[in-house]
Amino acid sequence: MATLTDKEIEALKIENFIFHVVHHRADDPILFDDTPLSTFEPFFIDRIKETLKGNKFSFAEISQVKAKLNSWEKGESNFVDISKSLARQFHRLGDKRMKSGVLIVIGLITGAKKFYSLIKYDSEKVVTFETKGAQAILQAVTNNFTESPKALQKSALIDLDSKDSEVVIIDKMSRSGISDFFKEFLGVERLRNSKEMTVDLVKAIKKTVRTHLGDLPPAITSKVAEKVVEIAKKRKDFEVDEFFTDFLASMAKMKSERPLTKNWKA
Repeated sequence: MATLTDKEIEALKIENFIFHVVHHRADDPILFDDTPLSTFEPFFIDRIKETLKGNKFSFAEISQVKAKLNSWEKGESNFVDISKSLARQFHRLGDKRMKSGVLIVIGLITGAKKFYSLIKYDSEKVVTFETKGAQAILQAVTNNFTESPKALQKSALIDLDSKDSEVVIIDKMSRSGISDFFKEFLGVERLRNSKEMTVDLVKAIKKTVRTHLGDLPPAITSKVAEKVVEIAKKRKDFEVDEFFTDFLASMAKMKSERPLTKNWKA
């Protein structure tokens, strides 16, 4: 997944697409044989691109999801049957706290590469209207797909051909990682532990700071690691956007407090 270039991301195409209704307070999911994508491919491609911002995991050897997708890739099972099996597994692991929605199963290609996407979309009630002459008739719609970030509850983008069978995951139940439910369903584990990720983060920020030494105050350029730890400790979970907002805000504060010199670029 790390080798997916911007060009490859823009070239993503959906080859296989289907969804099934899950967590609707019944013993079994509602399964379909076909859900034509029609003209809505760009909508779902955008949801998949959102997933690329997620956290990286790898499949455990005992992962049922990995085994089922491998069976599909080898031609041992067809797409629809595999999707139904995944929906049953996903539905069985749920409980009454889970909102009704759909499990979307997608096969993707970009160039010669193939990927798989599993998305849990929650059903959200929205109010629409239709017009009859000069009258507006309100209608409640529950079964829908919206662009709301809250609706896309869980999403996994899977690369079976990568070295570690890499999985990129977004799980709204665990903002910086993965919920126990989704972890059990997918059968995944962290690609790297917290210590390794912290070391990589510090290295990346140090490299960026070195590139812009002339534009940064000494308090930042001389104490990068300390500043990263200080900011990280203030938040329970690590999130990229929030971390860099805090980091850049601290830089801006130091810049405003430091008197200008001939060597300082405002």
